[in-house]
Amino acid sequence: MRRARAGILVVVLGVAAGCRSPESGDLGPTPQVRVEGSQIATGSPERLADFVGRLREIPPAAVVARLVERNPDLALAALRGEGGLEEGARRRLLAFYPSPAEGEEDGRAATLAAIEAARIQGAYDSAAEIAEDAGWDHAALHCRLDALERQTPGADGAAFARALELADRVNGPAAWARLLALDGGDWPARASLPGRAEAWARSARLSLERGDAWSAFLGWRRARAIAPDHHFADDWRLGAGRALLELGRPAEAALEIAPLRSAGGDHARSAEALLGTIEARLDHLSRAIGHFEAALAGDDGWDGAGRALADWATTELLAGRDPAGLELLTRAAERLERDADWEALATLLANEIAWAEARDHGELAGAARSRLARLREEEGVEVR
Repeated sequence: MRRARAGILVVVLGVAAGCRSPESGDLGPTPQVRVEGSQIATGSPERLADFVGRLREIPPAAVVARLVERNPDLALAALRGEGGLEEGARRRLLAFYPSPAEGEEDGRAATLAAIEAARIQGAYDSAAEIAEDAGWDHAALHCRLDALERQTPGADGAAFARALELADRVNGPAAWARLLALDGGDWPARASLPGRAEAWARSARLSLERGDAWSAFLGWRRARAIAPDHHFADDWRLGAGRALLELGRPAEAALEIAPLRSAGGDHARSAEALLGTIEARLDHLSRAIGHFEAALAGDDGWDGAGRALADWATTELLAGRDPAGLELLTRAAERLERDADWEALATLLANEIAWAEARDHGELAGAARSRLARLREEEGVEVR
């Protein structure tokens, strides 16, 4: 039976803890974006080459969407002709963007040409407006950031607020890297303290999804330092605990989230479930099961229930309590499917395969393997 990184126990529960695993559009560490004349450097040529190579493989539309959502800077660079993108791959990429007239590639090409014409003239706000009118949030955001990076600090609070709104919708690593690079003495003039804190928290969550637990921990800590009374502050505490666990610091993780056990509601449930994961990582399986039982007692629609059930099921199997583990595994799979939490379901199925193979249950392993294959094909989900 897998443990640690290969198991569901690496996935922390519920939306509040920032727990989704990387999707197949992930192309490596967040780039350090910098201004170079009238162009924005988007990171290493290797990232662009990898991006273009993925498009040449004729991926499903869902994978193309994830590639663009996670790497909007590379998508625009490829559409501008960088990286040697072939015509067929260019059409697959362009199809991600809405057309002013549905199904008309010429409409998309005309929109792209208008955006590039405005950028060449240095009219980045106009380029952003063209992109927004076309529904191209990813392109609009990067044009807004082009403008902000060239403005006098604090010059346009409304433009900064609009960029923050777009970044929240796009939620891509390159976007957050550029937005947070603006954090400095001029930020108070551009955004409220809650807005700044939320930006750091959203970036922290994305960092954790991409496997950068240290940046995630620092981001959530900074968010709480900026706005300690924010209504999401308890969520950020959970996120920091999750990041500490990923950093191999379980004792500190437990201390971080301990105050939430008496908070009541979903935060208390999430804290109990995370403590269960911590104890399971430490091979304290009986204690872990007790925490999962407390987290799920009287479950009334908590959105972390599916992942908590999955962790509980895996812990029961690790403890050699196969009947209980299999029953919980079935409940967890049903809940995760109902919640459309495909990443956690894929990891749960991978664990079921590992357990079934270890126990020589070929039929169970084959059924789980088939279901995982369908999930990968239909949803483009991979297991880390």
